[in-house]
Amino acid sequence: MRPIKYYFNLLIYGIIFPVMVISATLVSYYSWKQVSKVSSLVQKQIDSRIESVINSILSSIYGHLASEMKIIERVLSESKFEFERAIIKLKGYDTIDKQSVKERTEILFMNTDFTDFNFYVVNPKGDIVWATEADSEIHALLSMQNFLDCVKEELALKGICVYPFSFAGFSGVGRTLAFQKLSNGDIIALSLKLNPELYLPQIEKVKDFSIFIEKVRLFNLNGIPITFGDTASFKPLKWWEFYKRDLKNTFYVNTLGTWSEPLNAYIRLNFLEMHSIFIVSVLVFFALLILTYIVAFKEYRAIRKDIGKIQNYVSKLEANEYPQFDSQDFKIKEVFEVASTLSLLVNRLKEEERKSIDIIIRRKEAFVDFAEKLAIVAESYEHQTGEHLMRVKYLTGLIVNRLELDRDYADQIINYSVLHDIGKIYIPIDVLQAQRKLNPAEWELVKKHTIYGANLFSDPEFLVAKEICLYHHENYDGSGYPFGLRGEEIPLPGRIVKIVDVYDALRSERPYKRAYTHSQAVKIMTEGDERVKPGDFDPVLISIFLEEIEKVDLQSLYGG
Repeated sequence: MRPIKYYFNLLIYGIIFPVMVISATLVSYYSWKQVSKVSSLVQKQIDSRIESVINSILSSIYGHLASEMKIIERVLSESKFEFERAIIKLKGYDTIDKQSVKERTEILFMNTDFTDFNFYVVNPKGDIVWATEADSEIHALLSMQNFLDCVKEELALKGICVYPFSFAGFSGVGRTLAFQKLSNGDIIALSLKLNPELYLPQIEKVKDFSIFIEKVRLFNLNGIPITFGDTASFKPLKWWEFYKRDLKNTFYVNTLGTWSEPLNAYIRLNFLEMHSIFIVSVLVFFALLILTYIVAFKEYRAIRKDIGKIQNYVSKLEANEYPQFDSQDFKIKEVFEVASTLSLLVNRLKEEERKSIDIIIRRKEAFVDFAEKLAIVAESYEHQTGEHLMRVKYLTGLIVNRLELDRDYADQIINYSVLHDIGKIYIPIDVLQAQRKLNPAEWELVKKHTIYGANLFSDPEFLVAKEICLYHHENYDGSGYPFGLRGEEIPLPGRIVKIVDVYDALRSERPYKRAYTHSQAVKIMTEGDERVKPGDFDPVLISIFLEEIEKVDLQSLYGG
């Protein structure tokens, strides 16, 4: 049997690794050099051509605006008159009929290069205080202080400010903006949507500048695309797309004083056609890879077969089966040794586990037995027999077995319920056996048996016993002791034992009371008396208890 290291070294270091390193190094170096060189040249050409396109678009729009300026000035003048009248009469802008303003202006812009328009009134801070329609497009520019300052400067010089071309906004549509100042310092803004045919055809031509351009996107200052032809997003390049390059540049449109509106250009270049050598190298690489696979397959199959046996063995172990190994079934020495050792260790662990479980079970049974005897000793301080404890244990099981609890947790509640009054071993016998009503000091001392009992179980292993001792006198309505907890603040074991302890106390004879019948005890627990209230008990648990107690042979349990 050959060691597994022999097969690993042969496959990885002797064949696959050298082929991958040599091929990847040669192909990557050549492709990187060529793509870097060409992409640098292409980028320089594309940047200059995009600037030319932007300038050409601006020149074209300037030409169209020249013939429309009189209409724009007339619209602003008529609108200013209406707004000034509202200001003078102190009626506010809301008195101006938006629909009539739109209808009156629509007639003037018929047969122009504008497809739609909107009016706004902007305060000196750039906030829109009135608009013909809800439109946040112009707000993208007005929120920029530099732009607003340029508009104010232009208005101060000329009275009317026209911003011929802008892509700003959340639609990416080209617009012409015109402004005029009102007497109160506010500004009328007219937003005119340009016919896309004025600029889109020229923008779309950008992707024809070079055969290497795969995709072009232009974005306005809000990051919104302004081209309609290519809506595909730019996904990050994969590691194997080294023959592609992403170019990014920002161009500025300066048509209003010192304000320059940025346009971001994203261009993806594809140099796949230049990679003929790369393609040939890839084909050769795959041919070598196939040859490598054929050569290594025989040895790999032996490794896979042995590993499969190990996996099958592990699967059987998970199903608690004990498979046997035959040394003739394995071809690789190390795998057989691992499997044999694993089998030996598993068998030992199973045996140790069995022994440990037996020890744990015996110790639990011994502790439960000792706990019952100890509880009977404590009970004898107050009563003559331990029958009360056995009944409490039995009644606790009626409730616990109806709940969907982990079995170990349920058994702990049942078995440790007998310890609920273990703390009374610290209470003087003469107090416990007093044939009279206890005075306040004596009663406060008796109430401390809950804390005394809980202190006996400091180990986390006996948390359930501690909770029973500490909380079995807590009332669901918060009127109990020692802490006055309310509702589900009281741990479940305490709420359960509370119910059965009260029931058994009512059914048992005490120096200070006679034993009640079952119906009398149920009536007291559900309707209350001077010592017991229905609010003392968890309503869900008491309901379960009352259902289950009706199924019990009370004659044998209480003798009546």
